[in-house]
Amino acid sequence: MQLGLAGCRSREPELFPPVARDLSELYLAAGKPDPDALVFPDAKGRHLRRQNWRQRTWVPALRGADVSYFRPYDLRHTCATLLIYEGRTVNEVAQHLGHRDPGFSARTYQHIYSDAANRRVPINEAILVARRRTVDVRATAR
Repeated sequence: MQLGLAGCRSREPELFPPVARDLSELYLAAGKPDPDALVFPDAKGRHLRRQNWRQRTWVPALRGADVSYFRPYDLRHTCATLLIYEGRTVNEVAQHLGHRDPGFSARTYQHIYSDAANRRVPINEAILVARRRTVDVRATAR
């Protein structure tokens, strides 16, 4: 699977089960396209341009979820935190994030590792709880 942003290195990230289910539903809803097709292509089936995607998809999605703006890149830090809280090793976190040097990951997320022993949370559970909170907040805001 390729995510389809121009300029990104192509690799196959580990998909957490809730995300894999979402992508499976998207795949089925799209009529089972070629498995090598981009998941999020532009209107002509090519790689998206980051700025177009940010303005046409990201910003409206944040508004629709009533979430303050943050950079898509910040999700890497969220992912790293979830991996660490689940108990993944520095090497596993580095590999998942595409860091060649596990020492870089250790230095970058040292503050998370020092707190992680007190916060063991399976990633799947964290994703599902966050989704429920988002739905609850949106329901009470109406």
